Amino acid sequence: MTGVVWFLNSSFVPELVIEKLKYVYNPLEYPSLKTRVEDLAKALKNENFGTFKQIFGEGFGTHSEIYRHNLRAVSWSRVFRFQEIDNGFYYLYHRGGWVLLTTFILSHLYLLSRINQIKAKIGFFAIVFLTNVLSIHYFNYYFYLLIPFFIINKLKISEKYNKEVL
Repeated sequence: MTGVVWFLNSSFVPELVIEKLKYVYNPLEYPSLKTRVEDLAKALKNENFGTFKQIFGEGFGTHSEIYRHNLRAVSWSRVFRFQEIDNGFYYLYHRGGWVLLTTFILSHLYLLSRINQIKAKIGFFAIVFLTNVLSIHYFNYYFYLLIPFFIINKLKISEKYNKEVL
């Protein structure tokens, strides 16, 4: 660990890495994360869901829009539609309301409780949380479906092994 700290503070580190390290030390300053949080706040502010849609969601309709103003290049300012908002938690809420979002959170808390090692828990939490805050790829890539499968399957394998040993 000391070697890593020494290396990161040495002159051998490329400029690109030094530039990105400030976001490792303070992730809330990462521009992409700031944009996603602002987009989510705008989307929630602009939504016109009634009580029924808040509870059960809108399904597969895509009407949510936000306007993103680009300070650097005004010509890049434009309206972004539902899937371009790129936040997995909003994606769930929009599609299935509080019911689906709560189900998702509870099921992942259950999976988190089934993991024994603290490093694996931190990794699982980071994958789920960061992937959903920064994108909707958690729902677009089948790879992420393997994570719950392996957690549950490992549990079945270890139970079967314990029965055979006893």
